[in-house]
Amino acid sequence: MRRFRERYREMMGENVPFLALLKEDLDRVVSRDFREFSFPLSLWVKVVYLSINAFSRLHDPKVLDALRVLW
Repeated sequence: MRRFRERYREMMGENVPFLALLKEDLDRVVSRDFREFSFPLSLWVKVVYLSINAFSRLHDPKVLDALRVLW
């Protein structure tokens, strides 16, 4: 969990524009205690959809790196 949170903060600090729409929801997920941790399926679907869309437009491997952090 610690490593996940660190990587998430790094990723969001790099200003990942395609995930900006979901920042509040993602922040809520990341801030949960380990025992309460859950990544809602509906949020995951949105993340994947936005990632695919961003990658198809930008062809930037950083998009896949952001997705990997959340995976």
